Amino acid sequence: MKQKIVTLGGGTGSLMILTGLRKYKEVKVSTIMAMADDGGSTGRMREEFNMPAFGGDFRDALVGLAENESLKDIFTHRFERGKELKGHSVGNIILLGLFEATEGDIPKALDIAHKILRVRGKVYPSTTENIKLVCEYDDGTILDSQHKIDNLPLKNGRRVVDCRLEPQPKAYEEAIKVIKQADKIVLGPGDLYSNVIANILVKGIGEAINKSKAKKIYVVNLMTKFNQTHKMKSLDFVQEVEKYLKGDIDYVIVNNSDLPKKINNHYENEKWFMVQDNIPEDVSYKVIREKIWLEGKEFKRVSSDVVPRSFIRHDPKKIAEIIVGL
Repeated sequence: MKQKIVTLGGGTGSLMILTGLRKYKEVKVSTIMAMADDGGSTGRMREEFNMPAFGGDFRDALVGLAENESLKDIFTHRFERGKELKGHSVGNIILLGLFEATEGDIPKALDIAHKILRVRGKVYPSTTENIKLVCEYDDGTILDSQHKIDNLPLKNGRRVVDCRLEPQPKAYEEAIKVIKQADKIVLGPGDLYSNVIANILVKGIGEAINKSKAKKIYVVNLMTKFNQTHKMKSLDFVQEVEKYLKGDIDYVIVNNSDLPKKINNHYENEKWFMVQDNIPEDVSYKVIREKIWLEGKEFKRVSSDVVPRSFIRHDPKKIAEIIVGL
């Protein structure tokens, strides 16, 4: 029997973890994507076509599980020129075309994308509804989109005290089904509020995770993010996940190795800092401390991408090895 592993997240975090898990033939991988993305290329598509967040996070997940090596590289290509195309990726344009061709049927569009890329696994939306992420900060300010949460520097590192989805969506039924059947459920890596918690907040998702007999695993972020997790440490991340999950995590994977000074300098210019491990020994979950960042590869940003992205990523091979071995 193959291990059934379900991941919940979004963005480049999902891309890395799925890339690692895809190598294990004894594993059946399913991933559930958050639907709160409204920044960058995906945000432009949502605004122009009045559609759910069927863009970059799905592209990354599909690419992470794709066995069509040549085509997956094309999917991630981002246009640098052209008034209308600049900033869009090829994969996002294809997903938009599939969305329109299937008359807005996201599951059907994903089935076609799976075939195009020869995806080994399955990608699901957490919901098919058009929603937005809303965060309230400790000074009373409320921001009602992921793009604002990520990009407004005026918050000066204020803490998020409440997070919700509007309108409150119902879960996609197939997503609930794979959670119920899972042997392991992996939360993260990905932006804490807009990727991980945005999945948990969908009606039915958190409840299904808590009822599942699967091992619940949380992968802590490598870096803080100024407007979401400024000054947070590893214990803060875990506590926030359990707060919104309203349940317990079984395993926590946390990085215990420093980044090179050059990489840290890049991040400090944007007030992002490495997440410090402060989890005590007397916690109810098992903590796995390893060097989990990908050494020897610094990820470059392209000039047409307005979304702030990481310079360093989780190590796909190492993360997958830990998860499969639990």
